[in-house]
Formats: sequence, structure tokens, C-alpha cells
Amino acid sequence: MVNDSLSKRSLQKEFELIKIPPARPIIVYTMENCTNCKGLVASLEQSPYQFKHQNLDEKPEIREQLSQFLVTNPLINMGGVLHDDIENYAQLLDVLKKYKEKE
Repeated sequence: MVNDSLSKRSLQKEFELIKIPPARPIIVYTMENCTNCKGLVASLEQSPYQFKHQNLDEKPEIREQLSQFLVTNPLINMGGVLHDDIENYAQLLDVLKKYKEKE
């Protein structure tokens, strides 16, 4: 007698990718007219890191508080420190690496 079914050991369960917390929590503040924001947010969505994205056009109270920092780059809060000089994902990883080395 031949059995056509696969054994339980040979069946592989489907896996789900998870997001891990970075060395410092990441919050990305963007506006509609930001030139580099969409690329950075898209890269973060594909990355293994957890992050929060806040569109300042939807939150005028936060936009008012951060108005002195708003430029064409996204404004990134990493563990309470604001960064307005990060333009792409590679630069963000460099900053995260520096935070990791300090710990």
C-alpha cells in the first residue's frame, strides 16, 4: 500500500516577516512637498525595522511646533534627537550604527 500524503515533518509552514525595534525608536515626519520623503519611507517599509510615520499636513499642531526645522528633507526623531540632515536610507543606517556603537 502506497500513501500519497506527505509526512508532517516534510510540510513547511508559511512564515511571516516581522519588524524588529531599532537601537533607537524612529519617527519620520514628512510633508507633501518633501522631495526625499517618499523614497526614505518606502525604504523603511521594506526594512526589518519598526518605525512610525507622521504626515505633518494631517497634524497642524505638530507642524507648528516643528516649523523651524522643516526643510526639503524629512525630519527624523531617533530616541528624542531630531535629525534634519538624513536624506536617504543609507544615511539613516549610518546614524543607527553610531547609536549602537555608543551603547
